Amino acid sequence: MLSNDHTAAAILDRGDHVDDSTPPADARHEAQLRTARARLAVGIVSLAALAIGLFGLAVNWDGGRALGLVVFCFVGIGAAPWQLSVWLRLPSRLTLSVLTSLIVLILISTPMLMTGIWSPAVTILIVGAASVAMHVLGLHRAVIDMRMRTAGLVPT
Repeated sequence: MLSNDHTAAAILDRGDHVDDSTPPADARHEAQLRTARARLAVGIVSLAALAIGLFGLAVNWDGGRALGLVVFCFVGIGAAPWQLSVWLRLPSRLTLSVLTSLIVLILISTPMLMTGIWSPAVTILIVGAASVAMHVLGLHRAVIDMRMRTAGLVPT
């Protein structure tokens, strides 16, 4: 036991330990530029789906309401937390979006069913508002990254 602690201390003293928790700034900048289009596309699709769903609800257009809100529920809600990540490419982003949407739908609806407090309208307002906020922030960051990409600048 003593020799293992001594070996670990010797390795740390030599500087062989690398802290992988923070990637180099160049890698982050490259990821920001590489994923800006995907983040922009997913954000626009998500918010457009919500807009179509709400428009369909307002004008009593069942097809638009159903299509828009289903797309928002299965893509938009799940994509919202991943909009803030510059590391995910489009296939991973879409996969995690659908999985996150399913998890959110299950984790929220199950307690409502078990307790008998079924309030889907209030729930979608709360979850939707949080999702929209994350999409707007993600879109803002993606637009900045796209502008820097087209200008040939490196984001900070």
